[in-house]
This record gives sequence, structure tokens and C-alpha cells, in this order.
Amino acid sequence: MLYQVISARPGEIAPKLRDRGLGVTAWRTEGRSGEREVIFVVVRRSLGRRVTDMIEELNPQDFVVRLEPTWFKGGFLQKYVA
Repeated sequence: MLYQVISARPGEIAPKLRDRGLGVTAWRTEGRSGEREVIFVVVRRSLGRRVTDMIEELNPQDFVVRLEPTWFKGGFLQKYVA
């Protein structure tokens, strides 16, 4: 599963997800209402519900898109989440 999170709280969500063992790619960008952070998290399908709950717990107002990739190569895909 690929989660794309757009957060209005740059610098807050990505480190917390990393602390829980997730591989996170993040960058800051400009949105309609100011600075945002775009966060990508790729996890095994079996961990999807846990990741959804983590994101909801950290900031319920974040915009989240969950995609199911058909192919990917390289990168970091963890087996367990803390």
C-alpha cells in the first residue's frame, strides 16, 4: 500500500511515523492555504489498517490517499511496525 499524506503541520508527522518503524519520504511544498508537507509511506498490505490508524491518531485533519501499487522497485519496505 502507498499512503500519500498531505499535512498542514510540516515536520511533525513524518518523524513520528519514522519513530514507529515506517519508511517515510517527505518534502515541504506550498498549498492553497500555506506551507504543507507531502509524505509517502509504502507498507505491506497486511499493515495497512495499522498505518491508517497511526495517521488518524497523529493528525485526523490530514488529507490522505491510499493507493495500491501494481509494481515498484527498490526502496525500503519493512516487515514489522512498532
